[in-house]
Amino acid sequence: MAAGQRYRRILSVLLPAGALGMSILLGSAGAPLTSGPLAPLFWGGLVVAGLVVPLALDLLGGRWVPAVIPAVLVLVGGFILRYVVVMTHA
Repeated sequence: MAAGQRYRRILSVLLPAGALGMSILLGSAGAPLTSGPLAPLFWGGLVVAGLVVPLALDLLGGRWVPAVIPAVLVLVGGFILRYVVVMTHA
């Protein structure tokens, strides 16, 4: 197995586990993010569109998906994270 494939398999497990772990570890401090009024934006925008979809495109897309598409989705997810954190505590 090539190093790149090993790295991708490790990331495919760690990224979703990290998102779930973050919501568990933050507890009541993370409740406004994970279950408040901005929760759909957090879960749909950050977790799904910013983490899971780019990872799936990278792992499954191969040569058919240009590298810029997952990169842009990750940047959009990062922006959504900043927006949700600022608007939750504003």
